[in-house]
Amino acid sequence: MVLLGRVITRLGTLGDVHDGTVENMFASDLAFLQDFYRQINAEGHTRAAVACPHCEQSFEVELAGSRLGES
Repeated sequence: MVLLGRVITRLGTLGDVHDGTVENMFASDLAFLQDFYRQINAEGHTRAAVACPHCEQSFEVELAGSRLGES
């Protein structure tokens, strides 16, 4: 949590992101950010391979949108 609090530079409209901000996140949001951080550092990009749950078609999505929640 300390690491994420130090590397997150912007989070929506929050002016100041720090350790306490990260500590108070929902578990699912924290898990997403941890995985996102790992993805960037391990593979050097923010694309992820996914599959449609209905037709099982595989494709890539860009996880880093221009604003929070966009992809």
